[in-house]
Amino acid sequence: MFPVEPFGIRNQDDGFGQITKLGSVLQPLEILSIQRNIDPAPTLGGLMENHEPFLREAIALSKSAMENGDEPFGSVLVKDGQVILRAENSVFTGHDMTNHAEMNLIKLAAQHYDPAFLADCTLYTSTEPCAMCSGAIYWSGIGRMVFACSETRLGEIAGIGLNVPSRAVLQTGARAVTVVGPTNLEEEAAKVHREFWPKHLGKI
Repeated sequence: MFPVEPFGIRNQDDGFGQITKLGSVLQPLEILSIQRNIDPAPTLGGLMENHEPFLREAIALSKSAMENGDEPFGSVLVKDGQVILRAENSVFTGHDMTNHAEMNLIKLAAQHYDPAFLADCTLYTSTEPCAMCSGAIYWSGIGRMVFACSETRLGEIAGIGLNVPSRAVLQTGARAVTVVGPTNLEEEAAKVHREFWPKHLGKI
């Protein structure tokens, strides 16, 4: 059996653990140049798997994070069709603004698995990872990432963020990371953001 973290890692060590960096030296690239040359998102018709159950679990975790007083983001790690780890955002309850759902999940994964194992895993997340989390996905060794709501859609709702597509970060690396998203669950994921951000930012 794989160890499954029930609802985030609020009370666990937030250290990255033993992450083996994959070693290649990256050439400096202008982010605008990257954005002009990133591969287009796969079309929904091109998806060969049913991502919805895992994305819906990530969205449920985003709701849990919001209910627990944190920002509405959630992620799960999947291996061979089985959820092996879960995490949610804990930036406020954990008193650490880097405690994004993906970062929490990757920190937890590093405590249990090596990059060779993670290469065959998929990280499902309710919303497209920011530049920080995209970089962590690369260094962790995780082979694929699927997101429901895009960074662009989040920006339309919240008006905040780095507005750097995850593909723009991941395609600078020497190791390939497959990216799928946004998906047909984008508005389902966005609904949680609409419930949270206007109140959080004092817009209503």
